[in-house]
Amino acid sequence: MRTLYCRHDHCGKPYDSIAGDQPHICPACGLAAHWTTDPQYRVKVRSRQKGPRVPFDLTFNDRRLLKAARIAVDG
Repeated sequence: MRTLYCRHDHCGKPYDSIAGDQPHICPACGLAAHWTTDPQYRVKVRSRQKGPRVPFDLTFNDRRLLKAARIAVDG
């Protein structure tokens, strides 16, 4: 038997895996399972509504590439 821990930041609950049995969904939080054997190793959930971590200005080549791909450039 091996104790696995859910890697989701808000969960981290242990699960006792017997003979390599690992559920695809964490029984504690109900999210897609990401297991680890280290209880300190958790992944912080990042919201998809946030902007890029480092904002940058588009160069001439960036704008040209987006235009060629028919992608509208904001601003």
